[in-house]
Amino acid sequence: MKTTSRRHVIQGIGFSAIAVGAAGLLAACQGQSAAPSSKAAATSPAAPASAQPASTAAPAAQNSSSASSGKTVVHFWHPWGTAQAKPINDLISAFNKGSKDTVVDATFIPTDQLTQKVLASFSAGQPPETTPGSPFNLPAFADAGQLADLGTYAKPGQIDDKDIYPGPYSVMKYKGKIYSLAITVGAVAQFVNKDLATAAGLDVSKPPETWDDLVNWAKAMNKPADKQFGFMIDNDGTNGAAQLWVPYLWQNGGDMFNADNTKTIFNQAPGVEALQFWVDLIHKYQVMPQNGYASNQIVEVYGTGKLGIFQEFPFYLAQVGDFKFASATMLLPKKKQAASTLGGWYFPVFAKSQHPQNAWEFLWWLYQPENAAQLNIGMGNLPTKKSTTDSKVYQDYLQKFPLPKAFVDMLPVARAWAPIKVMPEVTNTLGQAIQAATYQKSTPQQALDDAAVKCDKLLATLKN
Repeated sequence: MKTTSRRHVIQGIGFSAIAVGAAGLLAACQGQSAAPSSKAAATSPAAPASAQPASTAAPAAQNSSSASSGKTVVHFWHPWGTAQAKPINDLISAFNKGSKDTVVDATFIPTDQLTQKVLASFSAGQPPETTPGSPFNLPAFADAGQLADLGTYAKPGQIDDKDIYPGPYSVMKYKGKIYSLAITVGAVAQFVNKDLATAAGLDVSKPPETWDDLVNWAKAMNKPADKQFGFMIDNDGTNGAAQLWVPYLWQNGGDMFNADNTKTIFNQAPGVEALQFWVDLIHKYQVMPQNGYASNQIVEVYGTGKLGIFQEFPFYLAQVGDFKFASATMLLPKKKQAASTLGGWYFPVFAKSQHPQNAWEFLWWLYQPENAAQLNIGMGNLPTKKSTTDSKVYQDYLQKFPLPKAFVDMLPVARAWAPIKVMPEVTNTLGQAIQAATYQKSTPQQALDDAAVKCDKLLATLKN
């Protein structure tokens, strides 16, 4: 889901927050598809760990303090439809069965309503105990006193920053406190048509390591006369393009903002060179069309067998795994350093909810490696901790369905967007600049300069 965003001011809270658009951008980053179907049918995860396991209770009223069983109710709101919610519902069922004093009540709220509902619950003084959150909303919520410091519930050393991948940990921690648990994330890597690569004399076990290597691979699989292209990127003029371009900025030593996120710097030399590379893929090397395709359209082209490589988050694993030709996944190439974009769901505990301690107990149980592995396998997402990646459940899954491995291998270098409220607007502006340059309506320098002026105005609103 790649959507524009809207900002809303909720009276009585004392802060402005991004409504659904942030969740939309987040969802695009983390993926929501089910685990690969036919080819991964044998990868059904093991039963949830019994650390303190859990049967999905019937929905309880928000004001209820206990279910009919006498257990304390933890209200959990989520944006996942029936198929997408199955992994979390299975885990909730296991938790509810095993917990002596807590029952989790899961309520579906559509993505385009979730953030507004949460903000309204703050105003009413009746928030749920927890809900998957956006890294753009969490700082505003924390500053408004709406998030519990999870360090007050965790035992000393229980949240091990050495076990957590750097990107997810950077979102969990804000102003020196842990305000959420990162349990399921996504990172950008590359899909390659293995059959086309082999026919072109390429070895997918030795993927392209540099930008130049990527060009050579794309050239080898490129047959424009047959409407077959070596490479394609998301170029629809939205934040989707920005999500997939920013790794090239980071790989080239650049960044989106200065150290305190008060000024854009993506229009400096590293960014201009990174955008010129995308322009060259179209106009100099001619290994990709200029089309303003979104990701789902690119996947449709890939499914025809007429595309060599595309880059995305892991939520297309299921679809790609079911195509009639063989596919493989590869790391993103690098320039000065390796980098990828991180997305994901982050689970806070709302400080003013009725039962924050019970919510913590549920989230901590969900965070255990075997349970987190089951959730990520079912959702087609990625672990947030090395211990989850290394768990038998997840390693068995990778043995049977190896396509996610390249995405997992990107996690140590995957970077989260800056945790600022205007980030969705910034990325939309950047997406428009990318399209302007690739369509040669502006030079890369001019396109990024124009975007920087607009984005600096957005950053200035954060000071007010």
